[in-house]
Amino acid sequence: MFPERQEGRPLKPGEWRVIDATLRDARLMVSRTASRLAEIYNCLLPSSDPKRWTPVQKSTVALFKQHFKSDKAMDALQLQQAYRQILGELNAMQQNAFRVVDNAVVRREKEGDGHAFVRGNALPVYLAEFFFSEPPPGADKPAKGKPKFLTAAQRARLLIHQAAHLKLETGHRGGNFGFDRGDCAGGHPLKSFEQAYDNAFAYDLLAYCASQ
Repeated sequence: MFPERQEGRPLKPGEWRVIDATLRDARLMVSRTASRLAEIYNCLLPSSDPKRWTPVQKSTVALFKQHFKSDKAMDALQLQQAYRQILGELNAMQQNAFRVVDNAVVRREKEGDGHAFVRGNALPVYLAEFFFSEPPPGADKPAKGKPKFLTAAQRARLLIHQAAHLKLETGHRGGNFGFDRGDCAGGHPLKSFEQAYDNAFAYDLLAYCASQ
């Protein structure tokens, strides 16, 4: 259900093209992550021999432990199913699921990430004007300091983050740590599987790291 009164404005045609491309990237990232989580279920069973793991399985187990703070097979299965739900939400998103608002509106949202937000874990997804900023030719990542644009991966992470709110009704349990955090080895400040499972930032970060 959409609220009766919506802030912002509908998308312009060019903006929908950007979002459509971003949705494709986000779906691919989430699908890859779900597939990789499926591959480690047997690895996390007590009888598993780490010497028999493939390189992908080893790296996925490391990411799972680092970002979701667990080494349990059932937790990996639960998380895989959560990513499948997120994928379903991303697949269902159409043009009327989005509204564009001033950057200042998004920054004022306490539960937002500075670039996008939802209210009450319900549509629409509100995107800042900044979401559509385009990088200069040949730029692969933002310069140091305050970013002047978003990379394709950052845009995809933003939509994964919002889909986690919408489909899983996650919050930011354990704290906010920034959608642009890209340190896959360093992880984040969350302390338990329960915190990470209920924190949308953990979902977008793992999807990014598992797709590298």
